Amino acid sequence: MKKWLSYIISVTIACLCYSCSGDEALSGTDSNGNSEGIVIRLGITSRANGDITAGGNDGKDIKSLKVWMVNETDDKFSFYKEITDGISFDENDIYHFEMEISVVKPGDYGFYILANSDNLSNGSDFDKDTKPSELKEAYFTKISGGNTPEAEWAIPMFGDYHSINIQSDKHDYEVRVPLVRVLSKLELFFAKSVETSSLSITSLQLAKMPSRGYIVPRTDWMEVAYTGTDDLLDTSVEINSSSADFTHDNFQQVPITQPYIFENPNGGGEAILGVVVGNAYQLTVNYTLNEKEETQVVTLPAIARNTKYQLYAQILDKTKEFLFTLRAKPWNLIETTVDFKDVVTYSVTGWTEGTYKELTTDGELYMKRNTSAEFKFGIDTPKDGEYMVSLSNSVDFSYTEEKGSDGTITVTVSAKNTDEKHETSLSVYAKTNGRWVELDVTANNSGQEASANGSVQRYTIIQNWN
Repeated sequence: MKKWLSYIISVTIACLCYSCSGDEALSGTDSNGNSEGIVIRLGITSRANGDITAGGNDGKDIKSLKVWMVNETDDKFSFYKEITDGISFDENDIYHFEMEISVVKPGDYGFYILANSDNLSNGSDFDKDTKPSELKEAYFTKISGGNTPEAEWAIPMFGDYHSINIQSDKHDYEVRVPLVRVLSKLELFFAKSVETSSLSITSLQLAKMPSRGYIVPRTDWMEVAYTGTDDLLDTSVEINSSSADFTHDNFQQVPITQPYIFENPNGGGEAILGVVVGNAYQLTVNYTLNEKEETQVVTLPAIARNTKYQLYAQILDKTKEFLFTLRAKPWNLIETTVDFKDVVTYSVTGWTEGTYKELTTDGELYMKRNTSAEFKFGIDTPKDGEYMVSLSNSVDFSYTEEKGSDGTITVTVSAKNTDEKHETSLSVYAKTNGRWVELDVTANNSGQEASANGSVQRYTIIQNWN
């Protein structure tokens, strides 16, 4: 997984209707869980690549989530799910909920996902009645709750994925959707070239601000006006940092009142000093250097969503020159993984050495007299998922099971101490999507997902004292 993705959504759809063809609808489960069809489970986690990430309260600040699914030929969503409160993370930093789809026809589908929409100026406009065409045209004029550095967690995020082909004879699909912020971030850093000089930034003004931002990325910006202007400083800031060039990190960041800005497609690939370029963002820097007032105008490049733009400006002494460099990089303060899952994943430790006499490559386990054989495995997902262990011969064999604090399940198999030969087979089941599936826990299986084709191998346990 690449680190720059702010959020990832993985979708797994289990479609279990076997008789559909053509345009016939694929029936799903209803609200009571009747019938088998398409079920999507969603888990939101603040971990990416197994690491706890930084920023935004450990990435747990998704306050609302809206998910739409649409057949690409329709202008009406097939289903819609919304959560506006009660998003609570468990001890593993994961939040789960389940969506049930009643009817879906075969064809190409798209997904649209919007997070933190409550912080849009018109966030309440997007719901179950929203049409795909309306969502693609939707725009906002501000984010509610202000535009302060502390408001970063509240920035709305959007992601979409298209042309996943759902077929009547295919039952499992997986989709990964990058979910990114709909705004960009601007950071400004200053340094004087001579340590003994006095330098103050007296005002910062950002002009040519777009009149709106869009939910869905677009190329048509004809309806946008670029007349907005905003003062980025409440008061002057004295610059104490000095740097001879841009190879040092000794630049002082100046906190600004509006760090989060709309996308702006105007401008080139680089910032330009002293030249006004069409409707590109224009940053006016007023400063006092050794008691002389100076002004410089920097035209910013095209501004893309979910990108952090860091401008480093070095104020030269004895001249009116203004040197700068602009660094654009992905905005990765928060990395979160959102997973739709409808599979069981598990791990197998296997038989404990010393508790059995022999284990063959064919999966036959010969027991020791007066010794119980120990077998260990664990269900990784779903968390706290239901499981069941059984023996094919419960007359001559018995078993106990115990679940440890780390989730490892220990199955202890005992046999009657008779001189007759007896056999039994060990089976392990897990519950997913309202049904039980058997897991292949033999050494020949990787133990990463439930068997879907019925070719499950089992251990044969043999009591043979002779």
